[in-house]
Amino acid sequence: MSTAAFVLEAGAVDITPVQFITLSAISTHPDTDAAAVSELTAFDRTTVGQVLYRLESKGLVMRRPGKVDRRKKILRITEAGQAILDQVLAMTPKIADNIIGVLEPDERTMLIRLLQKVIQAPANERLVRASAAARLSEGA
Repeated sequence: MSTAAFVLEAGAVDITPVQFITLSAISTHPDTDAAAVSELTAFDRTTVGQVLYRLESKGLVMRRPGKVDRRKKILRITEAGQAILDQVLAMTPKIADNIIGVLEPDERTMLIRLLQKVIQAPANERLVRASAAARLSEGA
């Protein structure tokens, strides 16, 4: 359902939800590497590698050798990547409304409160990092 809502609003931008999350992680953690992006997004390294290849081929991300370890590729979002990310971030309230729009305002508040409780649970630390990478608007 969330993927369908994302595609409905952001489909014209030519970015998938996984690419969006990856761009967001790189934007909020510049000069990171693929292993860190994998940890931040909770996607396996193979998936992250494929996503990074696509983002790089679209000109949204650039990779360069690390200063200390030249085998390690450092990631940075490009201006074009940041523009796409900003465009999709502006759509997140509408995406969220497509998902939870059927709820009454008090139900939305309760849902957000319950989701925050789940996110803040110590056992969900890895999921918290992934959600932080996605950075949906606070009203979502």
